[in-house]
Amino acid sequence: MEKLIKAFIQQHAPDKADNVICEWLGNAPSNVFRFKDTRKNAIAWCDNISAEAPPLFVLSYLRAQKSRSDAVLSFE
Repeated sequence: MEKLIKAFIQQHAPDKADNVICEWLGNAPSNVFRFKDTRKNAIAWCDNISAEAPPLFVLSYLRAQKSRSDAVLSFE
């Protein structure tokens, strides 16, 4: 997993990796559980991630990308 994290950060330039993730969070559909909080977090976190945090932040994002759509809590 460490290689995937490093590759993601490298692909999106170290200073822009968090922007990719925050954009994804900011575009959470309204039928996703706690979408309002997700969108607020995107605003709060964008460009405010500490130098030590990106690997964990990226890991969380990459893990979320592997979630099955049928496992996502939806409140339509």
